[in-house]
Amino acid sequence: MNLILWGCWAAVSASRILLGEASMDELHERWMAEHGKTCVDSTEKARRLEIFAADMKLIESFNAHGQNHMLDANRFADLNNEVFGEK
Repeated sequence: MNLILWGCWAAVSASRILLGEASMDELHERWMAEHGKTCVDSTEKARRLEIFAADMKLIESFNAHGQNHMLDANRFADLNNEVFGEK
């Protein structure tokens, strides 16, 4: 049980370090590479970055409250309901 709790704590700590050390732009770039995402142009990229940043703040806020589960960015982290509906 302690190992599981330590693993959860380590994951939260790592995500906070990532957000603290890297700019949101850098974090978004790494996330895009990890998920094979591309954008058609700079306008779309800026729109997706804005959505991604809002989602990351939501994730970090949720995880900071010590729930019994944690959120993380998945392949949809740069989509909102409007953009998701376009796909």
